[in-house]
Amino acid sequence: GACGVAFAMTFCTLGAGYGMAKSAMGVVALARLAPEAMLRGLIPVVMSELLGIYGFISSINMVKNLDIDTYATFAGYLDLASGLAVGLSCLAAGLTIGTIGEANVKAYGLLLRRSQYTIKGKTEAASPLSPGGKDWERLE
Repeated sequence: GACGVAFAMTFCTLGAGYGMAKSAMGVVALARLAPEAMLRGLIPVVMSELLGIYGFISSINMVKNLDIDTYATFAGYLDLASGLAVGLSCLAAGLTIGTIGEANVKAYGLLLRRSQYTIKGKTEAASPLSPGGKDWERLE
């Protein structure tokens, strides 16, 4: 039973930490490309935080059933299995949220950057890597 609690907390925290770290790198890139859209870029970070909270809540539900006098072996295996299921699924979700969140937030920043600049006299979209200069004008 206690191992299930430990597995749930450990794996959920690892998944949440990885998801937040990877998504935060995308938010930093978004801050450089389109600072006005930073709040929208924080959505994957918040989703990753919820994974840690989910692991904490499921661990509390398992801990409140731990009683040395009435705790059966079957209940211990159930808590171990549920801790592994919750923990590993949160770990997988954290890996996914981090990787896809970073890529999508960066792509969103590039899209906003590309739509803000245009070449003078032409309707083509500017390169997202161009910093702007005498040949570029900002659209308002």
